[in-house]
Amino acid sequence: MQSLLATTVRIVKQYERGVLFRPGRVAGAREPRLRLIVPVVDVVRRIPLRVIMMPIQSQVLISRGNMRIDASGVADFRVREAVKSAVSIENVHAAIDRIAQTTLRKVGINTDIRGIPDLATLQPRNAQSLVELGVDKNITVVFPALSMSTICDPGAFPSRENAAADRPPASVAVSPTGSPASG
Repeated sequence: MQSLLATTVRIVKQYERGVLFRPGRVAGAREPRLRLIVPVVDVVRRIPLRVIMMPIQSQVLISRGNMRIDASGVADFRVREAVKSAVSIENVHAAIDRIAQTTLRKVGINTDIRGIPDLATLQPRNAQSLVELGVDKNITVVFPALSMSTICDPGAFPSRENAAADRPPASVAVSPTGSPASG
C-alpha cells in the first residue's frame, strides 16, 4: 500500500512547475502543490523557475596585435514557460551554456573590446621597432607625431590617444640622435 501511494503522489514545489506527460504527450503544466498521478502512465517532469547562475567556460580571443585575451563570464537565466522548456529543448542548461559561450566570443571580438589591447600594445611595439632600428646609427626614421609624444610621456598616452582619435596623424622626421630633423 505504501509503495503504491509513493508512486501516485508527486510534490511540485513553489519554485517549480510540473509538466505532466500522459502516454508520451503533454497533458499540461501543473502548479505547485501535492499532485496525484496515474502510476506507470503519467510522468511529471519538474522544471525549476528560479534564476540560475551558471559560469561560462573561459574563451580565448586573439586581438589584432596578437595579444591573448581570456574572457570569462556568468550567465543567469530563468525558465518562463515550463512546457516549452520541457518539450522544445532537450537540455536547457547545455543549450544556455553553448549560447553564452558563443555570445561571449562574439562580444569579445567586437571592435570596442578588441581595440583596447591594441591601443595599449601598438605604441610600445613601435617603440621596440625604433630601438631595433636604432642599432644602425646611419638611419633616419619617420613615424607619426603621436608616437613621439608617447615615447616622451608614456603615462599620459591613453588620454592623448582618445583625444587624438579624430585627428589625422602628422609626421615628424627623427635623426639618429633622436632630435627632430630639419628640412
